[in-house]
Amino acid sequence: MEPSPEVTGHSPGSPSTSVSWSFVKGIGKGVPHSPQSEVTFMSADQSRVGGGKESESLEYSGDGEGGLRGEGRIDVGESREGRLRGLLSFLDKAEGSEVGSGVGGRRNFGGFGLNEDYGTDDEDEEDSWRQQTTVTESPGARRVPGSGGGSLVRQSVAPGKKWLWDEWNEEEEEEENHLDENSYAASSKAMSSSQPPSTREEKARFRLLGEKVKAMKREMEERKQEVKALKAKVARRQISDERVCLQIEESWKERLNKRMHEHKSGMQRQSNFIEQVSASNKMLEERLNGQMEVLQYKEANLPVEIDIARRAVKERLNVAREEWLGSEKLRLQKLADAKSMELKKDAVKALEPELHRLISGNKQDLKQRKSDMDDQFEVFKEDKMKELEGILKAEATRLEVESDAEAEGLRKKQSSSMMELAGMQDDDLKDARSKWKREMEKERESFESERRRRVATYNNELEELRQMEMKAVEKESRAHEDSMAVIREEKERRLEEKREEGEEQLRAWQRSRLREIQQEVDVSFRKTHAAIKEQSEAELEMVLAKLEAQAAEEKKTIESQVDSELESFEKVLAEGEQREKEAEQIVMGRYALDHEKAQILQEEVGVLESRVVGMERRVAESEGNLRDEKSRLLEVRKDVGLRVRELKKGNDRGVELHEKEIENLTKQLNDLETTEIDMPPIHKAEVDRVGRRYATELESVEGRVKEVLKRKNDAIRGMEKELKALGERAEELGKVLDRERKHDIRGSGEMSL
Repeated sequence: MEPSPEVTGHSPGSPSTSVSWSFVKGIGKGVPHSPQSEVTFMSADQSRVGGGKESESLEYSGDGEGGLRGEGRIDVGESREGRLRGLLSFLDKAEGSEVGSGVGGRRNFGGFGLNEDYGTDDEDEEDSWRQQTTVTESPGARRVPGSGGGSLVRQSVAPGKKWLWDEWNEEEEEEENHLDENSYAASSKAMSSSQPPSTREEKARFRLLGEKVKAMKREMEERKQEVKALKAKVARRQISDERVCLQIEESWKERLNKRMHEHKSGMQRQSNFIEQVSASNKMLEERLNGQMEVLQYKEANLPVEIDIARRAVKERLNVAREEWLGSEKLRLQKLADAKSMELKKDAVKALEPELHRLISGNKQDLKQRKSDMDDQFEVFKEDKMKELEGILKAEATRLEVESDAEAEGLRKKQSSSMMELAGMQDDDLKDARSKWKREMEKERESFESERRRRVATYNNELEELRQMEMKAVEKESRAHEDSMAVIREEKERRLEEKREEGEEQLRAWQRSRLREIQQEVDVSFRKTHAAIKEQSEAELEMVLAKLEAQAAEEKKTIESQVDSELESFEKVLAEGEQREKEAEQIVMGRYALDHEKAQILQEEVGVLESRVVGMERRVAESEGNLRDEKSRLLEVRKDVGLRVRELKKGNDRGVELHEKEIENLTKQLNDLETTEIDMPPIHKAEVDRVGRRYATELESVEGRVKEVLKRKNDAIRGMEKELKALGERAEELGKVLDRERKHDIRGSGEMSL
């Protein structure tokens, strides 16, 4: 808002007339302003100004439309021309502000009691601005003709007629000229007239009032013409309002028809979706039954096959062990017999030093044979364990190949079934479209009477269906998460039970095996010790009987040597027992490695069993979900059937609306078809993800097995190196003993000679 500068005007020939005002104008529609503008003119008391001249003051103030405010005071001297021009300029300002606002208003023509309502139409805007302006003039003020206050009246005057304000202006000018002349004449003659000025003024006022009454009558006629023009405007405005109402009604009809068509298409899409889901449920049930049969068959046969393989391996190990023990016993018996014969012959031929050398050689041979027997037993055991590992690996490979083949077959079947389902859905969609077109042609005349009520009902029902669907999806997701948590807990529990059971079996097997090995070692040691002791005692008795004839000094020497030999023999036996214990520890270490390998295989079997159990549970969950989905879809189908039967009871004026709804539902059906097409890749990606996870688990198990085998091989290589070093050491000691024996034999021969 910006104020206009104050304007002061002087009319020519009127030295005492001044007009001043100030306006504040609002620019733009956004400026708040009063809906009613009022301009008030007040006439001050007449007074004598200088030389007996008449002076009047006219004060005015008011608020105009569009934020226009004005106030001022007009001082009029002898001439009224300046006063009229000043007031006319103010009215021009006020009318300019009204015209610039572009809106209607209300006017009260001051002093006449006539109100005028007028308005403007603007169809481009939603609301029309209506403003009122009231102009009140005091009885002493006069309405001045001009372009400001009477532009609307001037337009309503018929062409060729003289306007009321023009006649009144001419009469006022004549009267003013007459009054001015009389006034100046009276002043020049110095009050020479017999009639007082007050009487002349009263007569002039009376004459002016009579003329004013006549003017008011003429103005009444003009106002009537103006009222007729305003009534014509009102009629035009009513026509415009009726046209706007018709347009609004058409737009709402179009919206209602569109919503009806959308609802109908949604119903069609829901029915098609129900049919598709029921068909897919049936197919999944058949597939589930087949998979359950396969899983039951595999589950029934897998433990039996594993038990058969274990028993076969155990039997083969027992048979091989018995054969080896029998052959080794025969060989040792033969060696013992041969050696005893040799010892007897040597004892007869040789002397006492030779007897001692034979005893030491027999001990060394016994040690060598025992070490050979241990090596052969270890080699045999390693061969059997390798054979068992090969059998178990072959069995695991066979099971993996079978599971991969079954998974691949299942993927292929699923892809083919999805393709068949897509083809069936396309055919069903075409049939449904043709069927619905025929039905809608027949029922085109049955839907209009209840369309408004059903629009709200159908929207609410559709929203309820969506909420039900969202709740069902959330419920299924929560149930799936709960079932997965239960599966994980059950899996951990079973793994813990399997682990404890395996550890218990390992400890029991270790204890039993240790007892068996200890018994075997004790029996073999006692037998060997008894045989050697018997042979030694017999040989000593023979030698002592032959040597009794010798000297007592030699006998004492021999007895001392025999005692030393016996002590050395006991030391050798103690060392043999220590080596037996070390060998037993080595055997137990190897057994621990073998048991660890067997435990790894058992873990692999447990992983396979857990996979089978997981598949069974997933199949059971899928079956339960399918049953729930089927029941829910049956309920939805019943509800849809009821709604369709209710729709068929409507009248014929809602056909267009339902056709639009059918188009919308067709779009939704296409969206569902697109979603259904996108689901198989999602399922395939999920299957691939599960396969990759299982492959990762299998790789981790294989890595652990490889690490265990690597540690076992490293231990075996270390033991082989130790055995090799011991063998080399034994060979060196044997060579030394042979050299000493030969040296002793040469010495005894030389002594005998």
